[in-house]
Amino acid sequence: MKSIIFSFIALFQIQAFCQQPSYQGTEIQKQIERIGVLNNVLYFAAHPDDENTRFIAYMSKGLNVNTAYFSLTRGDGGQNLIGDEKGALLGIIRTQELLQARSVDGGTQYFSRAIDFGYSKSPEETFKHWEKDSLLADAVLVIRKFKPDVIVTRFPPDSRAGHGHHTVSAIIAAEAFDAAADPNRFPESAKKYGTWETQKLYWNESSWWNKDIANHKDEYVTLNIGAYDSQLGVSYSEIASVSRSQHQSQGFGMSIQRGDRIEYFKLIKGDSTQKDVLQNKFRAWSDLEGGKKIEKKWNAIRSKFDPLNPQKSIEDLVNLYFDIKEMPQNNYQDQKEYELKNIIAACGGLWLDFRTNSPLLIKNEEFTYHTYAISQSNYPYELQSIQISDRIQTVNKTLNNSYLEITDSMMTSSQTTTPYWLENTSSADWFNVTHRNLISQPENNPSVQATFTFKTSRGTIEYKRPLLYKWTDRVRGELYRPVNIVEPITVKFDKKVSLHNKIHLHVRGNRDTKNVKVQLQWETSSGIQKSEAQSIPQLKANQSIPISFTLDQIDSEILQLKAVVWETPQSPFKNSLIEIEYPHIPTQVVLPEAQMRFINTPIKVTRKNWGYIKGSGDEIPSALKEIGCTVTVLDPENISAESLKHYDGVIIGIRAFNKVKAMKSASPILNTYVYNGGFVLVQYNTNRGLVTEELGPYPFRLSRTRVTEEDASPKLLQRDHPILKYPNPINESDFDHWVQERGLYFAGSWDEHYTPIIGWNDTNEDMAKGSLLVTDYGKGQYVFTGISFFRQLPAGVLGAYKLFGNIISYGKDVSQDENSTNQ
Repeated sequence: MKSIIFSFIALFQIQAFCQQPSYQGTEIQKQIERIGVLNNVLYFAAHPDDENTRFIAYMSKGLNVNTAYFSLTRGDGGQNLIGDEKGALLGIIRTQELLQARSVDGGTQYFSRAIDFGYSKSPEETFKHWEKDSLLADAVLVIRKFKPDVIVTRFPPDSRAGHGHHTVSAIIAAEAFDAAADPNRFPESAKKYGTWETQKLYWNESSWWNKDIANHKDEYVTLNIGAYDSQLGVSYSEIASVSRSQHQSQGFGMSIQRGDRIEYFKLIKGDSTQKDVLQNKFRAWSDLEGGKKIEKKWNAIRSKFDPLNPQKSIEDLVNLYFDIKEMPQNNYQDQKEYELKNIIAACGGLWLDFRTNSPLLIKNEEFTYHTYAISQSNYPYELQSIQISDRIQTVNKTLNNSYLEITDSMMTSSQTTTPYWLENTSSADWFNVTHRNLISQPENNPSVQATFTFKTSRGTIEYKRPLLYKWTDRVRGELYRPVNIVEPITVKFDKKVSLHNKIHLHVRGNRDTKNVKVQLQWETSSGIQKSEAQSIPQLKANQSIPISFTLDQIDSEILQLKAVVWETPQSPFKNSLIEIEYPHIPTQVVLPEAQMRFINTPIKVTRKNWGYIKGSGDEIPSALKEIGCTVTVLDPENISAESLKHYDGVIIGIRAFNKVKAMKSASPILNTYVYNGGFVLVQYNTNRGLVTEELGPYPFRLSRTRVTEEDASPKLLQRDHPILKYPNPINESDFDHWVQERGLYFAGSWDEHYTPIIGWNDTNEDMAKGSLLVTDYGKGQYVFTGISFFRQLPAGVLGAYKLFGNIISYGKDVSQDENSTNQ
């Protein structure tokens, strides 16, 4: 039975890509029971993966409560264990991972406009980045929109939360709890959604904060959220495990959990006399004006429902739908009407689809589409019409065990589609969202959607379906992805950063084009500068052609280059097209402005032939090539001290000692290689989950110490050390303009053979000296660094390039001639 259920869960995840709910058997019965429960619960935290998926699964699928997760951020500042996307692109991945998690555990997803700027040590620091009233306004908007009876925070409102973002999420939840009920606070959302008085605010405390919590149960409200659901044939812990495993970019895949799981809830605000999360009762239809009739009909449908012949309940469900629709206005009609429509379709196997033949459509141009309506039962669904934009096609066809397909064409809109929070230039801390009706939503509204209108004896019922692209993969089967509207031509630089004056880019035709012109532009103190335009006589659809420009006589040390393409000078195009593709999420398309950082300064290095053991989300090999090195990716399972002699040195990628099991056996081989005259650089790893504690030739231990202030002043502990002098002289100005942080997971203690090179600290903290440790061992050299080169080099931070060049040159004394530079 369980294998069948989990096949269903996997199927539901794939179907979530096409944004169409699908229920079967007892799941329909479960959804009918949900119609009679009117409570809403909001879980409140800071990041993707902070949510308690067990709680969401228990509330949504166990108690049939409408449950949502509000994450302050999209996780843009985290790390990526499945690819090299960082920043905004990582935020897109983690947004979609949350949506996949919610498709499993049954919750809804909301966000604020706050950008995850990386680890924060205090709420005071966090509020320097996130303007408090703006953050509070977004939280109040979500509360007024979702109207929760109960809010549950993941974290406490103090330093125990362990992260400034976490603490702030609890602080904002408590303040928003009160502000949402006050008509004088944030009147814009009050006017749109009304005020809302939440009944209770809880903190979801656990043994993480209170090791003795099990012995103090009487101080908490407790729930067994790991309970087994005989109707679903699966426990909420099992559902939650699948949900949690959607956070793949964070490495949160987990084994299936089973058995009881007691969770503890501490009341922060609200009625303390009620010792149940939902106040000892569920809100019912009979509590509302005109709701007693609804309650009676719902109970009758529940008692008569036959899961082996669900279509027998369709007429009663249709009548219930219109009874709810015709009630005096209340807060639950829209949600319950939506749920009922899906049940009505599921009972008769009604499948509706709106597709096109390409995932990318060109703005202001015609495209062909197909609409499908398929009934898989004898129930006579009467399809009256299909409306797309302002075009209504009359159908008037009864569908019972039948199939309808309509093919037609129409024009796209004049707007391209990219994630709404990335449409405008934002600050480092806050998304600039001009479409205020989209604030809090996890993603864009569909670019185009079809409305299928069905006729009933009581009136019409409408189903909306977004335009999607469907294809069949020979391995994974049928797949869907959203459709994006793009410009006819896009252009993309081959690199984020270049240290060479020959600039390469690709021009892509998204449809057939002719006589395309391409040009580079950059801004200097004297104004906008432009290269000569190059011509491409013809581009076919989906064809990408490489173009190169050589920059001569550039005086600036650093340039931000932009690319422009056009068919006619009056209609220039400036965007790239980035497709983010991973099997666990729908393909995402982003259309950022095409730009690249050009560093017009040679970085000198004395070692050029590198072996590289990759970690996760690692772009350092690209940076090595930019400074004139060759890079060979090594398999740590197949290295030997002898084979490594072919390289000037070996660099270990970020988190390799966390992620790559073979590093346990590779570590002593690397130490032998160093002893015999080699060079090894180990980049940062987390101090939890190491495959071995023996990271270097002499012992040192990683800590959780990090410096999160990217402008923290460096203390050059060994000013005369070669790493700070050769072959690129380093001074304090080289630590200007760094991004997000200085570094993380520094060494906390180390053997006396190591020399620390740089110390720094966040405000009001002691200096941390373990970010860069150097030692000679035998004939060779070993370096450990927790400095976040993995962020700085892809961001084009010149001082970080110089320091990195010195680190990988340490111990090799070669004269500084042209052969030791990147240009």
